Amino acid sequence: MNSIIRNLILISAVSCAGCTLTQEPPLGEIRLVDKPIDANAYKVRLSEVIWHGTDCYKIDMPMGTVYFEKGNGVSGFKSFLDNEGNDWIASYLPPGPNGDFRGFPNSVGNFGHAGRDSGSTTKIVNGITQGDVVILESTNGKFTFQYYFFTNHISIKVLKSEGEYHFLLETVTGGTADQDDYFVTADGKQHTPNGEFWDFTPEWIYMGDPKANNVMFFAKSPDDDAPNENHRQIRPNGQHNMDLYSFGRTGKEHKYKVQGMSGNEHIAIIGFAPKSRSHNEITALIEGFLEKPFTSGVKAKHIWTKDFLNKDKSWFSSQQAINIADSVIQYQSAEGGFPKSTDLARPPLTLEDVPPSSSGRANTIDNDATTLPMQFLARMIEATDDDKYKASFTKGLDYLFAAQYDNGGWPQFWPLRGKEYYSRVTFNDDAMIQVMALLKDVTENKTRYAFISDDQQAKASNALQRGLDFILKSQVRQNGKLTSWAAQYDEQTIKPAWARAYEPPSLSGSETVGIVRFLMSIERPSPEIINSVESAVAWLQESVLKGVRLQKNLNPDGRTEATLVADENAPRLWARFYELGSNRPIYLDRDSVFNYEFHKVGYERRSGYAYHGYWAEQLISDDYPNWKSKQIVKL
Repeated sequence: MNSIIRNLILISAVSCAGCTLTQEPPLGEIRLVDKPIDANAYKVRLSEVIWHGTDCYKIDMPMGTVYFEKGNGVSGFKSFLDNEGNDWIASYLPPGPNGDFRGFPNSVGNFGHAGRDSGSTTKIVNGITQGDVVILESTNGKFTFQYYFFTNHISIKVLKSEGEYHFLLETVTGGTADQDDYFVTADGKQHTPNGEFWDFTPEWIYMGDPKANNVMFFAKSPDDDAPNENHRQIRPNGQHNMDLYSFGRTGKEHKYKVQGMSGNEHIAIIGFAPKSRSHNEITALIEGFLEKPFTSGVKAKHIWTKDFLNKDKSWFSSQQAINIADSVIQYQSAEGGFPKSTDLARPPLTLEDVPPSSSGRANTIDNDATTLPMQFLARMIEATDDDKYKASFTKGLDYLFAAQYDNGGWPQFWPLRGKEYYSRVTFNDDAMIQVMALLKDVTENKTRYAFISDDQQAKASNALQRGLDFILKSQVRQNGKLTSWAAQYDEQTIKPAWARAYEPPSLSGSETVGIVRFLMSIERPSPEIINSVESAVAWLQESVLKGVRLQKNLNPDGRTEATLVADENAPRLWARFYELGSNRPIYLDRDSVFNYEFHKVGYERRSGYAYHGYWAEQLISDDYPNWKSKQIVKL
């Protein structure tokens, strides 16, 4: 659900000791209220409710809602709703009870099983009911589990166990028990729950329903040889009642024996992810949670990184590097470009793992796409002399040649995707500068690029010179004086242009630094280049925000908020955007309204976008003086 939260309308409330106990309506009486989501404000919140006649904690998270049954000796998930309102557990649905209650984690002796008395009590740890995480602790004397509810996943920690135990999920995938419900293992293969798991590694799965827009992941750590189970429960009347998945329990073929897990080293993780994510993206998400299960704000675990370029030359001959390179070339498009925001080091296991042209990620120079994989492949070629890497690199070069505009600039995406901002000539995040740096390396590093044909060497030199001409002619001149550069330019007029709604035509305090560094890297700069550098550095010196410090405060609501604070001793700071003509710092929200005071921008953009930075500090204090001295020596 992109723009609304499904809010349950409370129909009655009674007071309880120190809290408000609300009566939730039956599902048939739920009404929907459209309410914009503030992703930064919507943290985890706990309340106490009556849910389908039982006493529950209700834990709201951005990814979904848990109803955790807590009265009369019962503990465990009674319901787990995704952000579309689908209940993936629904323990209250018929035909139960008599062995048919669904729930989670459903461990030994009904501990953690909704609807079943295991002598359990549950408390709120530290009394915290909202924030980045809310923690519940359940115990029945023999077992003690803690449940950590984060914004995008839930983790279970075992504090105490007398004997062996298991984690068991009884689910109606997607909200109903359907024949088409499935689960996917780490190898990307889709299965129907119809028997015991084999002993497999890594121990995680995710479940899906063709009618649902989310999948639910279920993971255990550490990997071990404990048995695992999956089966589909069909009632005597042929009714599909639920699917069962467990870690640490055999299937019905071996009489549901619990074995292999004891002590307190094992953890379980569960949560929802959008089904629109590829298999490799879901894999990265689960791996990130397993690596830091009890940490807030954990992101997906990405293997692909520009840090590979810093490896020793010998590493590029290793089997690890070869495996990564073999994966990288599988993501190259027919046009020769590579996708952004994709973990190229993970071999694609499904068709969806390779972003298609229609995805908005393929064929781009944005976010290190295309240039970084080409740099990586160049080092692989230097180490292995493998023809398949040479073919991929030269195909990438042809892509860059084809993508260049006649005016010398490069669009963010090619083939072009229309009149939107990704057709603009893009300096933003150093996109075009990274292309220029790669072409410069191709033309100068004759040893590494000895495999490049004379024809392609000539094309690279020509493309580099045309790009340099664009840089010089796009430097903004105000009142007859050269200043700096915009983050993006109209490809027809070569005038500063809009990108996203909060990225206006303006002078850039960030991208200008990358452009100047590139110009300073040119070995024999022309007078025009020297003048360009001198003018841009002078502009950066004049554009310092003096007497203010960028500060990030942790608010009582758990949000981190960026502010500007008066401080005469603060280090030099620059704004991301400066107004054309006035050179005043400007700040925009998603409504595209110009603000001249930082605090007038809404929290979401103010704390979620880099409107300020120390980008030019080293350039002005060290790099530029060193470059200047070299030019004097040459004279």
